[in-house]
Amino acid sequence: MKIPAEKLRSRNPKLTNEWKGPYRVLKTTDNSAEVQIIGGNEKIWLPWEQIRKVPKEVPEVHFETKAGRGKRGRRKATEQVAKPVENLEISVENIISCRDVLTEGCECKNGPCQIKELNSMVPTVEQLAMRMFTRDKPWLHEDYHMLIHVETFKQMMGEAEKVEALRKFARVCPAVSKLVMSGGEVGAKWRVAVDSLKNEILERSKPRKTLLKEKVMLVGPKMGIRSRYTLEYRAATVEDWVGKFDWSEVESVVFLLEWTSDGKINKAMGELVEKLALEVTEVTIVPSRMHCTFDEVQKVTNSWSKTWKTAANVKLVDPMSLIGEKRTPLILAEWKYGSWDRLVEFLTLAIPSHRIMARLLKEADVAEPTTKKHKLANDK
Repeated sequence: MKIPAEKLRSRNPKLTNEWKGPYRVLKTTDNSAEVQIIGGNEKIWLPWEQIRKVPKEVPEVHFETKAGRGKRGRRKATEQVAKPVENLEISVENIISCRDVLTEGCECKNGPCQIKELNSMVPTVEQLAMRMFTRDKPWLHEDYHMLIHVETFKQMMGEAEKVEALRKFARVCPAVSKLVMSGGEVGAKWRVAVDSLKNEILERSKPRKTLLKEKVMLVGPKMGIRSRYTLEYRAATVEDWVGKFDWSEVESVVFLLEWTSDGKINKAMGELVEKLALEVTEVTIVPSRMHCTFDEVQKVTNSWSKTWKTAANVKLVDPMSLIGEKRTPLILAEWKYGSWDRLVEFLTLAIPSHRIMARLLKEADVAEPTTKKHKLANDK
């Protein structure tokens, strides 16, 4: 192995002595130098008399190495000379097309899409919009094939023609429908029309709200009765329950609330009532059932009073108000599930002057015969 000669450096010249190989000078003093052998890590101090400068080129020095050499021109017996050719699938999904679909047409799999308009096939959205623009202008039909190349004529098109052309082409052309709904790159002249059609489609595809047509509504947990004045909620779906209905026609709501000390349930019910209060003019809270101990009723009542203290349109019926001939608390007068008669009697004791009572009494007379009517234990 040979080490090529290296040129002398001005700052740290390479030096050598008679008994060891080439050194590099690291530091110098008046009578000595700190040197390091090239290729080694050891640093030593040597007096000047033991150091001599080498010429500008160091003679080649021969070194022996113990590294084994491989045999050239031979292959291992187990090495496979040829590798099998694999089938490569080339994907073009990441290729961006610079073609303007609206003005130049599409490149759909089954060929360029076309629309028939005024007894001729139209290949692009822009030309279809111009055809629609000239539909009620017979004097332009003769020169249409020339006018479509005039920029001032294109600028005469209105947004209505552009939106209608996009709508028609999107029904038959996947490229146009994808461009509209994915928000792809379009020119400034078409941006308003594309956004308008996209917003129209998204608005139309939104879940439709159920319109409530009555002025007053009775809202509560599962009651087992059906009426145009009643609406049931489920505790597991109260988060987005209010948003499923259109409350624009409703003015007042009577809300049946179960009295419980469960903080998780109360939090969900409180948020439900707050959302409901934003939709209607008045919300009346009626304690319907007691799911806590009797001595906890007042504590729960105080908690609800603080919750709705700032809501001016939320009224809370006191669960400890005395009702009936025996003057028992309202919270003990639970109504029977599935019975119109018992529900109406309970509400008559709780909110006798509320305007929903007249409607519920009329519904109860139709829904439940007089022979099946019952009386509350408080009235006996």
